[in-house]
Order: sequence, then C-alpha cells, then structure tokens
Amino acid sequence: MISNIIVQVIERHIIHGLNDIFNIVNLVGMNDLKVKIITEKDKESKSKWLPLNQKLRDIEEVYEVCQRTVAKKGL
Repeated sequence: MISNIIVQVIERHIIHGLNDIFNIVNLVGMNDLKVKIITEKDKESKSKWLPLNQKLRDIEEVYEVCQRTVAKKGL
C-alpha cells in the first residue's frame, strides 16, 4: 500500500511539468540558441563519443575488408 502511494507521488511529480516541456506553443516560441542548448550534447559526453565513433568506423572498415576477401576466395 505505502509503496503504491510512493510510486503514484513520484509519477505525478515526473509527469507534472511535461505539458510545459512538450507544449508545441512553447517549442515554436523558443529561439534557436535555446533549442541548441537543450539538445546539444555536453562537451564531456562528446569527448567520450568521438573515440568510440572512430573505433566503430575502424571495425566496420575491417569487417568490409574481411567480407571482400571471403567473397574473392569463395569461402
């Protein structure tokens, strides 16, 4: 019973401000800078993702080379 009440209170507080956040009138009224600030990744996250993206590209490139090699040899 108590846990159900706690969950309901938490859900109500989480949902309370969503109408303002997702209100189309508010979104249309935002200037480009505000939208950029809200949607932009922070520098710390970006610095973590850049090396990971490079590793992913490297792995994809090696995978393509392996596929071509297998296709040439008919394996």
